[in-house]
This record gives sequence, structure tokens and C-alpha cells, in this order.
Amino acid sequence: MLGGGVESFVPERWLSDDPERQKHILDMGKTLFQFGSGRFGCIGKIISLLEMYKVIPSILLKFNMSLAVPEAEWSPGKDILSTSGTSLFSCDEEREVVIRRNEGLP
Repeated sequence: MLGGGVESFVPERWLSDDPERQKHILDMGKTLFQFGSGRFGCIGKIISLLEMYKVIPSILLKFNMSLAVPEAEWSPGKDILSTSGTSLFSCDEEREVVIRRNEGLP
């Protein structure tokens, strides 16, 4: 589905001039099944989608976030969904984050 190297961070896989590949990527966006569907679908789906598509992006737009100690060693966290058992998007240790409001934004 995604080609080889799915455990590697390769953002170029989404940048293709091949019309067939572009159609496939667009079709993937129509398959949001995390919440189920029909009468047995998740009752929190609407609020969750609101948070994912509106609240989180507006927080990221209005604030700058950075690690308090960016040079600290980073070890990948454990991810039960990954075939390799580790994830680049989680960390087993606590990290301090500095949050500053973006200047010039309402």
C-alpha cells in the first residue's frame, strides 16, 4: 500500500507526479475508520474530529513549542503498533517543553 520502507521517515513518498499514485493517496484520505460507522460508531467522533482538525491546528498556529533542553539525548519510545517495536513520535522519558505565544497573531 505505501511501498517499501514503511518504518522509515520518507516524506517524499507522498510527493509523486504519477497520476495513479496521486489518486491512491487521495483515496486514502477518504478512509477514516478509526471511529467505526453506522449505529455502532463512536459517540465521541464529532468532538474528536473537531479537536483534530480545528483545536490542535489553532493551538499550533498561536503558540511556538520547543524542547527546554533540545540537545538532550532522545531515545525512541515503545510503540505497540509498530512492527519494529519503537516509534520516533514517542519518548519513554519526560521532556520539558517551552511554550510561547506567537507575536502578532490575534
